[in-house]
Amino acid sequence: FAIKEEDMVIGTIMINMYKGEPLVSEIFTRKAYTGRGIAAFLLRKSIQSLLDHGHERLVLYVHPSNIGAISVYRKIGFSVEI
Repeated sequence: FAIKEEDMVIGTIMINMYKGEPLVSEIFTRKAYTGRGIAAFLLRKSIQSLLDHGHERLVLYVHPSNIGAISVYRKIGFSVEI
């Protein structure tokens, strides 16, 4: 999925299959658009699409120092597995 404003992509998410499970391989929000819920919107749309296609799990990896991303993921309902 991608979100555009005029001809410019301001947010995108890419999901690939990894070991039989969907994996968020990239999620991006253009710096000028952060804090507007774009990443959360993209994740929610992706989750709904995956559920519609029979997937019950979505995996992502995030560096522990990326507090902003972790906050978004937790608000959406992701849990931490180590």
